[in-house]
Amino acid sequence: MTKSLILDSSVIVKWLNDQNESNLLPADLLLKNTVEKKIVCFAPELAKYEIGNALSVGKKLKPYQVKACLSVLYSLPITFVPETSHLSHVTADLVSSHHLTYYDASFLALTQDLDAVLVTDNIKHQKHPKIKVISLVDYQ
Repeated sequence: MTKSLILDSSVIVKWLNDQNESNLLPADLLLKNTVEKKIVCFAPELAKYEIGNALSVGKKLKPYQVKACLSVLYSLPITFVPETSHLSHVTADLVSSHHLTYYDASFLALTQDLDAVLVTDNIKHQKHPKIKVISLVDYQ
């Protein structure tokens, strides 16, 4: 059985532009395992917007660089999952019960819904006692 992982935007960005990024070795291993179909990766559709923002605003890339990175993004073996009514309700409950942003809670909701593991390089934003979350640095 192939293991399902939910990828946080903080992980995917490393695959697109490693400028000022840490934990590149585990990120590279994760990408290798994804390409080799040892794991199956998902992310909420929202991740595309977070990644575009990270590249444009956070990394201050020029428009042609952002476009090149986004072309790579759309070729990666990641299934981007649109938000549904069901997922929005799960997300709203997580926001309320765990004082998270809707953005962060959407990753947890998808993780819970797919009975998967969330991999993030920003673990402080993704804490939840009943949903499996691992730090990228711990990925093996």
